[in-house]
Amino acid sequence: MAVDALERPRALAADGGPGNRLRRTVVPAVLAGGVVAVSLLARMHGTVGSRFAAAELAFVSLFAESLPFLLIGAALSALLTGRAGTRMLQAAHARPRMAAALAPLVGAALPLCDCGLLPLARQLKDGAAGRAAGSFLAGAPLTNPIVVISTLLAFPGEPGMAIARVIGGLAMAMAVSAFVAAPKPDTCEIEQHDHVARITRPTWSTALASELARTGPVLVLGALAAASLKAALPTTAFLTLANQPLLGALAMMALAFVMSICSQADAFVAASLPVGALPRLGFLLLGPVLDLRLATLYRREFGTSWLIRYGAVVVPMAILVATACATAGLV
Repeated sequence: MAVDALERPRALAADGGPGNRLRRTVVPAVLAGGVVAVSLLARMHGTVGSRFAAAELAFVSLFAESLPFLLIGAALSALLTGRAGTRMLQAAHARPRMAAALAPLVGAALPLCDCGLLPLARQLKDGAAGRAAGSFLAGAPLTNPIVVISTLLAFPGEPGMAIARVIGGLAMAMAVSAFVAAPKPDTCEIEQHDHVARITRPTWSTALASELARTGPVLVLGALAAASLKAALPTTAFLTLANQPLLGALAMMALAFVMSICSQADAFVAASLPVGALPRLGFLLLGPVLDLRLATLYRREFGTSWLIRYGAVVVPMAILVATACATAGLV
């Protein structure tokens, strides 16, 4: 009882307190509600232009394709609070280097969209090795079997593109695990987290409701920002830079960041772009591990400093892997 009484204020202080948690949830929700209200008023008055309509369509598509996977990830995350899951997290905490090395390979067994991996990464951040969380987010989206199959279907007769994506995912995961660590709670907070998890294991419905309240408003804002930029910036502005391989790769990676396409469908978009193999591979490597929608979610969960370090690692690694694969003739 005395230990719990001492630890509770510390945990609240680390989280920012109830007031900060309320602001982080309510403020984005109010802003998103304001945007929806403006959209409805504009349609009522018939002032919707083509770019506004394109932004609306992109917003609905991004949100609709992200939310189900996010909630499925939350349900899977709830399983980790069980007895077997707790043992796995404790093993990861005891062997952080091995956990970081194996984390990207977990994607082979999890057919989830990139944003659906966030609830699972949170479990690694809170109760296990912090470096495994970044390794998981950087590698698992590209070892996903659905992503591999969709890439093979989008590029028939070019298996090298799918192989290069897996290689790139593993390379980025190793680099992130080496240079980027997620913020870790202290030992007392870890023990308290495990103690509470053993007493009150969340049901699937509780996990889904908690995840929706935690990341739903942020996902709305991320999808809104991506949709607005996607409608405002013409794709041709990026394609004109694609004549030079390296410059084209940077342009396609910027386009992937803005478009925020689901990792299970981005290969078909890349195949339709009139660019070379190197820019296409840059597009396919960066999009699933860092786009505007994911950046919004990651900043909310890990903080701005972690997001900057993460981006400073995955962007150069994506360029290096894409260049190496193109030079070796793999793509």
